Amino acid sequence: MVTKKHILLTAWLILPLAVVVFLCVWIARSLQHGPIAMPAPRGQGAGQTGGANAIGERLAGRRADGSSRERGAAQLWEISVEDRSGLATPEQPLYLTSTLVNWDPAHPGAMMTQGEPGIWYWRAEISDGAAFEFSITRGTPFSFESDPERPGVAMPRRALPVDAAPDADGARRVRVIVRSFVDQP
Repeated sequence: MVTKKHILLTAWLILPLAVVVFLCVWIARSLQHGPIAMPAPRGQGAGQTGGANAIGERLAGRRADGSSRERGAAQLWEISVEDRSGLATPEQPLYLTSTLVNWDPAHPGAMMTQGEPGIWYWRAEISDGAAFEFSITRGTPFSFESDPERPGVAMPRRALPVDAAPDADGARRVRVIVRSFVDQP
């Protein structure tokens, strides 16, 4: 004997299946007509990721600033250092200690070349998207650039600017001023 209770229980069990069928039909019909409305992209990287934040940029294969994370292309960089301390000479040149030379302050690849008096240059190709930090030394681990605001304290590591545009010869140029060095025994 079928009771009202059996009918309600059967309807309650069939209801989720009916909702799923309804949603599938609705989705299939909406795909034929395209999206109802496209909201305007907003936020960090509002282009390809549709307004996503830094997580969306990473999922799209870019860094949070929107630039590529691929490390294939190398960029030519020229770092010029103005030595206002007057301590650098051709016999004791400046060195650009960096991640490229495993922070070895006397590495031959870190030695800078002198241009006009007081100006030193260093050029290298650095992979695009690679993290690159550097410090200026006088070729020993005990002679390093001093922070002008805190005498006797090492200057924090520097990083390449992300907004440096290449010049006519294709090099990205950075100019650094060194005011003093700390020499420890």
